[in-house]
Amino acid sequence: MKAKLFFLLSGLVLGNPTYTVLQEDFLIGCGDSLGYQRNPKTSFGNVNYLVVWYENDDYNIYGARMSSDGTVLDPEPIIIDTNESYAKDPLCVFDGSNFFIIWQGYYEPWERGIIGVRLSPDGYTIDTCITISSLQARVAHEQPPGIDFNGVKHFVVWVDSRDYSNLHIYGRMVTVDGVVIDTQDIAISTSSDNEIEPDLSFDGINYLVIWQDLRNGNWDIYGARVSSDGVVIDTTNIPINTFSEDQTQPAITFGGANYLVVWRDKRNENNADIYGARVTPAGIVIEPEGFPISTASGKQSSPDIIFDGNNYFVVWEDSRNGYYDIYGAKVDTSGAVIDTFCISSRPGEQLAPSLAKGNNNQTLIAYSGWTGEPYNCFRIWGVFYPPVGIQENDTMVSISNGNLLQILSNPIKTDAIIKYILLQKTRVSLDLYDNSGRLIKRIYDGEKPNGTYSKKISLKEYSNGVYHLLLKTPDRVISRKLVLIK
Repeated sequence: MKAKLFFLLSGLVLGNPTYTVLQEDFLIGCGDSLGYQRNPKTSFGNVNYLVVWYENDDYNIYGARMSSDGTVLDPEPIIIDTNESYAKDPLCVFDGSNFFIIWQGYYEPWERGIIGVRLSPDGYTIDTCITISSLQARVAHEQPPGIDFNGVKHFVVWVDSRDYSNLHIYGRMVTVDGVVIDTQDIAISTSSDNEIEPDLSFDGINYLVIWQDLRNGNWDIYGARVSSDGVVIDTTNIPINTFSEDQTQPAITFGGANYLVVWRDKRNENNADIYGARVTPAGIVIEPEGFPISTASGKQSSPDIIFDGNNYFVVWEDSRNGYYDIYGAKVDTSGAVIDTFCISSRPGEQLAPSLAKGNNNQTLIAYSGWTGEPYNCFRIWGVFYPPVGIQENDTMVSISNGNLLQILSNPIKTDAIIKYILLQKTRVSLDLYDNSGRLIKRIYDGEKPNGTYSKKISLKEYSNGVYHLLLKTPDRVISRKLVLIK
């Protein structure tokens, strides 16, 4: 039997009053399939979230809805596409009434295109399949599309090789009824070399479409504004970042005043970092050299971004601890990084994080994570930020199943006392990280029988600030802030 361990933090000061916080990662991609579940994307539909992904045993598209309290409403995933179309890289958005899911796949034996389907909030597919790209399109294999909804219609973009030499960015608009508006594909950029990995966001008037671009010899980040009627405004394109070495995997969101574009950046040679730059609605790049969001050791990849109403929220894959974990950062509207934190560090690797903003400033982070028995493959997992279960309480709280971990007297002046109970024998590790994500103290790493444990940690050698405790068991990883004020 797997040990179940919950994380309890008593006395965390979040203004006034104090709070007790309960948090854990949860499995979204259940079901009997033994295929690897890859590249999740998520969207919020006023009441519930939808997470979609593809599986590499049958290359079909699956999904599951989830409530705001973390209940998976479709423990047997929804089958969205089973047309043997070699479907990959789904995306989903909500239009106020239904979800719209798109992906790349074969709609004819030798015709690869961008395909879509509407899904009701109750989890029922409305359409058989909508072919979005035209017959002239040659949608590039292994290249995900992009989509955004402007309140009236969807704008879908993709990578196209119709000239048989280079890869370029094309798009089309689709109504909420699933009708493709444009009679021809919109050529967003057809520069002299390859353009891949598109993403886009809407600012209330125009879209800004971005992509990684090889026209200068290295991969750079370029963009172009497109009107809500599909007219390309920046026909010569906007160079968002052309710094030395490669900039790849761009993502974008609009933050009320400016866009924030983030990407994977190789300017530091051996490592890949996460950089960003703000762009005005007029297409002016505020930080043409970019600014660092994460330059931790190891590699940071696959960023995603949303705007939570106050700040930008960026997540990425991060190998600073050996395996890839999921890390995140909050960036304010001036471009300042105001917080960096570990989101998930379960055993094995966590990949391809995706964000969706829910109600009350809640955010769902979905990712593909290695999962042990009975799956022994990658499954789709999720975690909420901030965690579900914040309760006003000035005293310690008992968990009904008896599994308990307490960190007393937080904020901490010099010493912290950690107490926890295990009901079964299990391997447990407890580590302390600084706010940049650097491991600074290994508190415990080993196997323990069932019982009650207490550990006193001295923090006299560390300076004031925010730290993070990371607790791991074979089936669960939980991280919480620890505040040191001497």
